[in-house]
Amino acid sequence: MEAALDQRNVNEVEEWCALLWYLWKERNAHLFNGAKLPEEEISMRAKLLLEDYKQNQQRKKEHSPQPVRQGWRKPADGETSVFTDAGILADGGAGLGVVIRDSEGRFIMAAAKRILGRWEAEVAEAMAAEFGVQLGVQFRLPNVKVETDCLSIVHKLQNPTVVMDET
Repeated sequence: MEAALDQRNVNEVEEWCALLWYLWKERNAHLFNGAKLPEEEISMRAKLLLEDYKQNQQRKKEHSPQPVRQGWRKPADGETSVFTDAGILADGGAGLGVVIRDSEGRFIMAAAKRILGRWEAEVAEAMAAEFGVQLGVQFRLPNVKVETDCLSIVHKLQNPTVVMDET
């Protein structure tokens, strides 16, 4: 199969994949719902699907923020780095993780916990950052610097606004 794919140009392979996917989708629609489209309609819809996909990928490239920083740098002298991350779990909960290093980059500790409930990714990332800060306070770590891969949390922490709840 690899040899067959290598002989085709990229556009042909993309069209072929879109058509196969759409055929599979229509097969399932026919099996489970009794729906059936004419073959010409399937071919046309597969091409439109691929065209929409390519346009959306182009928009993503044009609107994606550039990475703020690549790679890891050890903290400044006397600082403690608290790296945080979160992930949404399939069952609806979230996992929070923290790794803490000293100013020489040496490992101090790591912690993880699972939280129940339905959370948006940004909220879970904020909860992971809070978890990291709590550990820093609990273990009296010097000059804690929180690091996260969630750019929206970084922006919100750097530019705080006051929100008044009127309820």
